[in-house]
Amino acid sequence: MKSIRAKIMWLLFGSVLIASLIIGTVGTILTSGVIEKSSTENMNLLCKTNAGEVDILLAKIEDSVNTLSHNALSELSDIGMLKDDSFRAIYSSNLGKNALHHIESIEGAMAIYIRYNPSYIGKSDGFFYVKNKDTQKFENQPLTDISLYAEDDIEHVGWWHIPTKYQTATWIEAYHNANINQDIISYVVPLYMNEQLIGVIGADISIEHIEALVKQISIYSSGKAALLKSDGTVVYHPDFERGHLIGEGDPGFDGVVEKLSKEEHTGDLIKYKLDGVEKRIASSKLRNGMLMVCFAPVSEIYREQHALTSLTFVCTLIVIILASIGAFFVSRAFARPIKKLNEAAKHLTDGEFDLDIQTDLHDEIGELTSTFIETRKTLQHQIYLLDTEAHRDGLTGVGNKSAFMDKEIEINHEIISGNANFSVAVFDVNKLKVTNDIFGHMAGDKLLSTVSAHLSASFVEADIFRIGGDEFVVILKNEDSTNCDALMTRCIEGMKNLSLEGYPECRVSCAYGASQFDVKIDHQLSDVLRRADKEMYKNKAITKKETFPWQEGAKGIKQLQVEKYCQFLQTLTGSTDDYLFLMNIETGVIRFFGEDPNSFDIADGRELANGILDMLNYVHANDRLLVKKAVSSVISHDVEEIDINFRMHNNNNMRWVNCRGSVIKDETDNHFVFIGRISQNAVKHLYNPITTLFNKAKLKMDLQNESADGFSCLMLLDIDNLSEINLKHGSVYGDTLLKALAEELEKRFSMGQIYHAEKDRFVVLLDVNSSKEAKKIFDELKSSLAGKCSISASVVPNDKSVYVSAENIYDYAVQTLNNAKKNNIGQIVFFSEDSLLERISAVELLEELEESIKKKCSGFSLVYQPQISAEDYSIISAEALLRFESKTKGQIFPDQFIPVLEQTGLINEVGIWVVNEALRKCKQWREFIPDFKISVNISPKQLEKKRIAAQITRLLTKHGLPGEALILEITESAQLDENEDVYAILTKLRQVGIQIAIDDFGTGYSNLGNLKHLHANILKVDRVFIRDIKENGYNYNLIHNVIEFAKSNSLKVCLEGVENTSELIVLSGLQPDIFQGYLFDKPCSADMLEAKYFISNTEEYAKRLERFDKLGKEKRHAPLVNMEMKTILRGINVGLWIIHINAKTGEGELYTDETMRRLLGVADDIAPNECFKHWQNNIDKEYRVAVDNMIHDMAESNTVIQVEYPWHHPQRDTVTVRCSGRCVEKNDEVIVFEGFHRVISDF
Repeated sequence: MKSIRAKIMWLLFGSVLIASLIIGTVGTILTSGVIEKSSTENMNLLCKTNAGEVDILLAKIEDSVNTLSHNALSELSDIGMLKDDSFRAIYSSNLGKNALHHIESIEGAMAIYIRYNPSYIGKSDGFFYVKNKDTQKFENQPLTDISLYAEDDIEHVGWWHIPTKYQTATWIEAYHNANINQDIISYVVPLYMNEQLIGVIGADISIEHIEALVKQISIYSSGKAALLKSDGTVVYHPDFERGHLIGEGDPGFDGVVEKLSKEEHTGDLIKYKLDGVEKRIASSKLRNGMLMVCFAPVSEIYREQHALTSLTFVCTLIVIILASIGAFFVSRAFARPIKKLNEAAKHLTDGEFDLDIQTDLHDEIGELTSTFIETRKTLQHQIYLLDTEAHRDGLTGVGNKSAFMDKEIEINHEIISGNANFSVAVFDVNKLKVTNDIFGHMAGDKLLSTVSAHLSASFVEADIFRIGGDEFVVILKNEDSTNCDALMTRCIEGMKNLSLEGYPECRVSCAYGASQFDVKIDHQLSDVLRRADKEMYKNKAITKKETFPWQEGAKGIKQLQVEKYCQFLQTLTGSTDDYLFLMNIETGVIRFFGEDPNSFDIADGRELANGILDMLNYVHANDRLLVKKAVSSVISHDVEEIDINFRMHNNNNMRWVNCRGSVIKDETDNHFVFIGRISQNAVKHLYNPITTLFNKAKLKMDLQNESADGFSCLMLLDIDNLSEINLKHGSVYGDTLLKALAEELEKRFSMGQIYHAEKDRFVVLLDVNSSKEAKKIFDELKSSLAGKCSISASVVPNDKSVYVSAENIYDYAVQTLNNAKKNNIGQIVFFSEDSLLERISAVELLEELEESIKKKCSGFSLVYQPQISAEDYSIISAEALLRFESKTKGQIFPDQFIPVLEQTGLINEVGIWVVNEALRKCKQWREFIPDFKISVNISPKQLEKKRIAAQITRLLTKHGLPGEALILEITESAQLDENEDVYAILTKLRQVGIQIAIDDFGTGYSNLGNLKHLHANILKVDRVFIRDIKENGYNYNLIHNVIEFAKSNSLKVCLEGVENTSELIVLSGLQPDIFQGYLFDKPCSADMLEAKYFISNTEEYAKRLERFDKLGKEKRHAPLVNMEMKTILRGINVGLWIIHINAKTGEGELYTDETMRRLLGVADDIAPNECFKHWQNNIDKEYRVAVDNMIHDMAESNTVIQVEYPWHHPQRDTVTVRCSGRCVEKNDEVIVFEGFHRVISDF
């Protein structure tokens, strides 16, 4: 059996252990939560503070660029002035100085620039100031040629294409700018005037500078900061390389990026683990969308919490050790104090802190008791502080609503126990809302603090609570309750002498009421409070009639409020282009604010004394009823907000505006003032500036929102031949016709039905029951415009079974009208379903082509047709031909899909794909034939893109090929005449060795002189001239002349479409350079071409050689083809001539054949000198100089020259002739020319 000493020792040890654990646990639980929350808030605050420093730099850049863009537009009165080089030079110089002034003061800024739209001004211009790293000075650098790079080339031209694509100011997150070889962040603003892009203004910040700022950040002991893109890609991180995607291959980061990317955060820190160390992340989004993240080990963030735990553990351990030692040495006498201490610990666990623990011992038990007492005091104080914070009003320092509720529970217990003796006083601060409105919330806060301080001084022993925004409750107990009336009187009298520091015109007053507890009728505190509240409201009805000094006189409180709103609106005018207004609903007066030189004839600060009646004078007559109804509904309290569109006078013109505003109510909840803005910018994209009717954008919006029964059909109206009218009479007259049609439409329809969709097209949404009604409307419109212009129209039903979406109905109307106007104008046509099916087929094809291009031109393929040397039938080149295989329709012919590609601009992307694929194969085939060439067709649409030359040049470099390996074929019928941009592109292509071939030669240009602009290398004669060449002398002679012309000008000739041996035999006699056609080979796949022409050990190669040998033998053994040239020339009215010019006297002699004499109308025996005079004298006088120049050019250039001129025939009156010739001999005595002469006016 254990001794009593052992029992006491174990009892003492156990008791102290339990007490220590309880104290430590309670202390830790109560304080660790507060410390953890504080640590989290501190971490978030550190992150936001550090992010703020980076945001300051970004804000400086943003403000500078926005200011510069505003100045750029404000200093440009007319957008057309930018096309003037001298004006633009001065304009750019001024902007450049302003830009340098802004950017030089911003640390970390790398560049600032303005680039004008080259498509608008016709050239590349602007400035590009970049900071020199050595001198730290900004220097103007060469401008980047935008046309040389693809739109998705962010490193070179992202600063141009990204902001112009989204048409708004844009932050471009961290990227590498190849133009200055720097990692940067860019802020770029696109400049628009009159809906025209005129350029961009932007500035760049060095990533290195921002990285340096982030590197300096230190969080606790070892915590750091990092900078991420919005998608989690690293810009700077001490543990990862730039460009690393957070979470990619990092298991400890699972879900981190998703949490960081959320728009709203709970404030909780994000958990992750790196290298076995648990850490926490706080984040803050920068104004450019990037993320600043701060991270630190958990041990450092929650160091105080861990310290508390450690302290509690240490204290508990000490107590246990002391208890063990004491228990070992003490005797039975120590059992009582130990028991007392144990009991005290239990009370403490129950939350009873008011314990009286005494000890006379001065040994270890006494020390343990003292330690317990101190711990109890500390814990009690901590809990008191927490409880005080939770029950105190932060502004006034008195108890808050929570404290009042606790007090209510306490007093209700007293009422139940029968010990209640109290009174309740209620105070409601007068004019708090008015004070806030007139003098600001700082004055309102000072008013509340002053009242609170006065109540605390007046009721020293009472409990005071602020239970609402302007309401205080005072609870007086015992003697104070008995003296409640006297205390209340003293408080109210003292309040009359109060004033607000800094606001002498404000007076402090309260509505008040008080009630004493009555045991007979009151069962809880709320009963007493209700009576006091009732008394307070009685007093409030009296004090509400009081006025402050600043309310008296001519300007009452409402007038002061109106003036305050006016001052605020005046302040806002500097930050908006809109017109601001305020309408006093009581007086009806409207006042406007804004300084816009293009204002609506309303000066800044102008008052309209008669309100809406004066306002209507500025509104379009057709819109006045709409405006009047909207404003009247505000005045009559029917609505509190309006948002309407209408037209207003603007410098003798009408402009659409959007008017949006809201009502502000007074203290009595009545409409007081109506404040809003009138904006052109909000709706200028929705109407046509010429007619002021809604435009196509508004039409699309309305069609999307329109119900199926909103209208029965859409009528599209078009002014016929408006372009020709503008050319003949001028655009001002054309605009008059547009306005006339708009006026006729406004007479007949509401604004919600009519639109000026684009150029000369108008839309009416009709609600008619038949086509006859629609035609009647058209006839009336046509009649009203008779003598002015002619109109055409198409009508499409509003039938959802016909079209996919409401927006498509307009496209169908356009298609219907265009098809109809090909045959006739001035008519109305109704939609045809066959046209729809044709349109749908084209749309489906376009969708499939677009999908194919997105998938790297899947579905497209190339076939190759060999081009054969006419000399030895060897392959020298091949033409790459594009094919498309539809998933649903099978093989699509090029004449179906090529026009679609050209019309939509997709030909540019597909064309580059074709060049790339063709060059790739050419590279392979040149391993067999080193000088092999590939021929590619190029669309005229591709030549409209200035960067096409650079793109093709890069592809040649990519495949390691010289320019000579590529031939570009241009169709002769392409509209390239006098297009200097196209000629410049072709010049660039020729400079790298690329050859130019004119395809389908003879089907487009009417004379050979047009070739001089193209500097072609090859002429490809079309199949139409090859067909039936053996029987057709005209074609034979034409090809002969083409080949002769080509040889004299160092051009090669390729004859296309050679399909049979007889054609080959005849054409071989003309000695062309190249043959191409089915006789040699049809277009085939790349593999088949290789097998036939490059890989010599294949069966296909052997068969091709055998076939070509047979062709050669047939040509050699064919009978001679005799063509009677005289008969041929006579049949086509081509006369031959020879002219001799005496080099000394200038006299001429004309020798002719039979056909030539017949064409000249002279006798067979006419003398050569007389024949020359007859020909020369009958040349039209205005063309004699041109003919003389032709003779001179022939003598000097020794090339074939051709000219057309009117000639007066003796029998046939004036005819047009074409004359071609060349100089065949030239010496000191005579110059000899020969050529042919043909009358062409008969054709």
